[in-house]
Amino acid sequence: MSGASVAQVVRRVTLKLVWPVVAASFLILFVRGIESFENPALLGLPAGIEVFTSSIYQAIQAYPSNVGLASTTR
Repeated sequence: MSGASVAQVVRRVTLKLVWPVVAASFLILFVRGIESFENPALLGLPAGIEVFTSSIYQAIQAYPSNVGLASTTR
């Protein structure tokens, strides 16, 4: 409207309005990921019960890490 290009409007207006939503989304995803791992890690690993999240954790913690196994589903 005042002579700004589309790129300037996106950078100066749209991204500033969207940034809090993007940050909150990543925070919620992180917390949900930690929540889904908490019970299997505290209860399942000491008892030897392996679920999807604990198998990923064990594949990453092994030396050398098995990233291929951790990135695929079993």
